[in-house]
Amino acid sequence: MLSSVRLDRPQTPSVALRGGIPRGRFRLRSLTLGILLTLSSGAALAQSCALGSFSETGSEPCTPALPGFYVAVTGATTASQCFAGSYQPLSGQSSCLPTPAGHFVDYEGASAATLCSIGSFQGSTGQTTCFIAPAGTFVSTVGATASQSCAAGTYQGMEGQSSCTPAPAGSFIAVTGATSSSDAFACAAGTYQPLDGQSSCLPAPAGSFVSVTGATSATSCAVGSFQSLSGTTACSPAPAGSFVAVTGATAQESCVPGTYQNLSGQSACVAAPAGTYISVAGASTASAAVACAAGTYQPSTGQVSCIPAAPGTFVVSTGATVATQCGIGTFAGSSGSAVCTTAPAGSFVNIAGASTPTACPPGSYQSLTGSSTCTLVPAGRYSTATGASSLSVALLCATGSYQDLLGQTSCKPAPAGSFVNVTGATSASSCAAGTFQAASGQASCTPASAGSFVSSLGATSAQPCAPGAFQSSTGQSVCVSAPSGSFVSASGATAPETCAAGSFQGAAGQTSCAPALAGRFVAGAGATTSQPCAVGSYQTLEGQSSCLPAPVGSFVNLTGAATATPCAVGTFQGIAGQAACLPAAAGSYVNTTGASESTPCATGTFQSATGQAACTPASAGTFVSATGATASQPCTAGTYQAATGQSACLPAPAGSFVTSAGATASELCAPGTFQASSGQTTCSPAPTGSFINGSGSSAATPCAVGTFQPDVGQTACLPAGLGAYVNVAGATSSTPCAPGSYQSLEGQSSCTLASLGYFVATAGSTTQTQCALGTWSSTEGATSCTALPVLNIDNSDPNTVYDAGTDGILLLRFLFGVRGAELIADARGEGASLRSAAEVETYLAANLSLFDVDGDGNTLPLSDGLMILRRLLNPLAATTDAPAMAAITAGAKVGTRSDVDIVTAIDALKP
Repeated sequence: MLSSVRLDRPQTPSVALRGGIPRGRFRLRSLTLGILLTLSSGAALAQSCALGSFSETGSEPCTPALPGFYVAVTGATTASQCFAGSYQPLSGQSSCLPTPAGHFVDYEGASAATLCSIGSFQGSTGQTTCFIAPAGTFVSTVGATASQSCAAGTYQGMEGQSSCTPAPAGSFIAVTGATSSSDAFACAAGTYQPLDGQSSCLPAPAGSFVSVTGATSATSCAVGSFQSLSGTTACSPAPAGSFVAVTGATAQESCVPGTYQNLSGQSACVAAPAGTYISVAGASTASAAVACAAGTYQPSTGQVSCIPAAPGTFVVSTGATVATQCGIGTFAGSSGSAVCTTAPAGSFVNIAGASTPTACPPGSYQSLTGSSTCTLVPAGRYSTATGASSLSVALLCATGSYQDLLGQTSCKPAPAGSFVNVTGATSASSCAAGTFQAASGQASCTPASAGSFVSSLGATSAQPCAPGAFQSSTGQSVCVSAPSGSFVSASGATAPETCAAGSFQGAAGQTSCAPALAGRFVAGAGATTSQPCAVGSYQTLEGQSSCLPAPVGSFVNLTGAATATPCAVGTFQGIAGQAACLPAAAGSYVNTTGASESTPCATGTFQSATGQAACTPASAGTFVSATGATASQPCTAGTYQAATGQSACLPAPAGSFVTSAGATASELCAPGTFQASSGQTTCSPAPTGSFINGSGSSAATPCAVGTFQPDVGQTACLPAGLGAYVNVAGATSSTPCAPGSYQSLEGQSSCTLASLGYFVATAGSTTQTQCALGTWSSTEGATSCTALPVLNIDNSDPNTVYDAGTDGILLLRFLFGVRGAELIADARGEGASLRSAAEVETYLAANLSLFDVDGDGNTLPLSDGLMILRRLLNPLAATTDAPAMAAITAGAKVGTRSDVDIVTAIDALKP
């Protein structure tokens, strides 16, 4: 344990080194002393108890140290208790653990650390007690590493507490770590605090005040007062012309228009009296109310304006509270009137409170003013004018109309079936026989039109001629029958219709024509008979004007046919209206009936005969690439076809070839050759740096790492020779190992770097060379060795050179940070040229990295320094003695070097 090791001047007799002669006296407490005693004899090392165990003799069999104990040296005869402030939960350990922060151990031999209790803490490791939380702080959990200051708003006057006390409502504590209730200050006037444990007070909000200190709440401003600021001690009264109607107001409200207030501190304003108004806000005197002008009034209090007299009413004085209605025969057309107006001629007013006169309606007139009624126009006349002031506006009824009533705005139209042919009529006349009138308001009657007749008087319509008859003249009483060869299909006809092509009719007075039967036709209009279809044509429908040619793919070989016959399988007909079908030509086929054309043989098939229903598939080794073929073709060299009926041949796949035409299969490339492309007639040899060890390869395989191939067409690669390597795939040659490396095996992808203490000076080497005595290679892959500094740190004479009690102790002290006179005290050998403390410091500082014997990149006292000291105490142990080597490095090595490599590196420091 680093914290328990110290190098200083000894106070007791030292251990004798090198033949019993005291050389360099030192003390490392129990750890270093145990190391020196245990490692002083190479013969005992092999049997010594390992670190963490002990026995009565210090040799096997050994007992592991119990939890709470440790054994820090090999060959120990007893286990040591863990010091207070440390513990060890496991057995067989070589050191104890310092108590973590937040814990303590107050006795020796502890196997566990104890958590600091609530109200206490410990911020350091390796401690035997915990600190009590001081006043002004607290610790609320076990195992705390520090106390917490009381937050602002709280205090704690006692030590060792788990929480702080909040400041009472109405007060505050602005600082952290307060230790007394006297640190809480009462809230000032204008502020308050309703909660405990606060760090400040709250200002009284706008609309409220606090008049005392230490308040826990603010008081709302009373009705009639307000406060716009926060943190005040009083409220302000509302000034004249304003009011405050609620508590807690932040501002006064001005009296609205229609009201006033001549006092301060009021909760409402006074309304203006009826008959007056106030149009501005904030009025502060009663004289602000203004009397309503003539033509206006105001029945309500608290108004901002007066009401103008409504149309139909008037107000003759000021300050009025009501308006008066206009009388019958008068009106007031606008608002705000002081008098009413007499109704003019052409109008009347028959109600009180009228806003306008009523114009005489159409059909009436009035020539006087101030009237309450109008006069009706006489019968036989009408008037559409509104507001007429004389009878001259009434008009006589026009022809086609009449009127038998007074006061009308229009005339009546003559009813349907009658007429009026004079003005001013009071009745209508009926239409004469042979005429009719369907519309009203007419001055004459209408004769019956062609296609119709009228047989009675006063008719409102003519009757149409019935189907089968017609009438081409007007004003007639009968209709004429349709002649033969024609027909009339609808009523009201003015002429007969001729039978259309495809139909015929031999009788008169008919409503339709007869259709031509299936297999027959009628070519023109007005026919009386039908004709049979000719050879090559047919007709399946009735009423047709022609026959259909036999469609493509069929034929008709007789007259009067109603259907066509489909062509048989193997034949076709591409022209319509034919009497026979054609056979399929060679290279084509027809496999259905009714074909309009033959089908060319598909690719992959052919046909050499005519009139066939199918084609022949191309045989294996041949193909047909075009449609309509009469023969197949053989596959070309480089291609093949194993199946029948194919339109093309297949290219030989990659890895194969075809040498002749008509092939049904491809051949695989032989070992050592390949073919990357398809459709080839030969294979290529594998290029240098690759091989092919099987048949049918489409690519060569690159030689694996560690192998190469300088020739083409090979089935295997060659391994890299001794002293060489191949580190890439596909190599055509091997590479000699560079200086600093070697290779003793064949077929390798890299070379081995020279080990520590070895070197390789030339390229292509198969072995490494060990550094000569006095030299060393400190890194792997060295091409040469360099001279090492002498471990004779004190530069003493030969009889004390490489001495554990001098050189070993000097190195350990230096690594532990000891400097000056303390560094060399009682730790130098004999000689005239011993180095001074400053010289020792300079020497070690310059060569410090070379003492990193475990190769971890650091030179440390309890790893590198300790192992060097152990070796100096047991310098004769052979590196082949595994237990002795393990004892030297036990619990000390940090890097990855083996025990033998570490000891070898130490020995190299002693040339």
